[in-house]
Amino acid sequence: MVKKMMIRFHLEDEQHRLAYEILVGRNRCRYKALADYVVPAVTEYAKHAEEQKSLLLSEHDKEQMVKEILRELERKNQLPHEPGI
Repeated sequence: MVKKMMIRFHLEDEQHRLAYEILVGRNRCRYKALADYVVPAVTEYAKHAEEQKSLLLSEHDKEQMVKEILRELERKNQLPHEPGI
């Protein structure tokens, strides 16, 4: 099955213009269709973005870590208002 998709580039935008120029100037022997060039780029970009996302802590994770640290301090009878905490 083949799906068609239209992409509009706003050439006033520097990133759009650069992307357009890269696509137009691609090696047409190796990448006969635009999809042959775009597919690996999109999948690699998504994979990289997902890897970066998994490395970053979410706000929820940060909050949970702080709560766990405070619980541990309470358990050790060290109050959070003591100097150095």
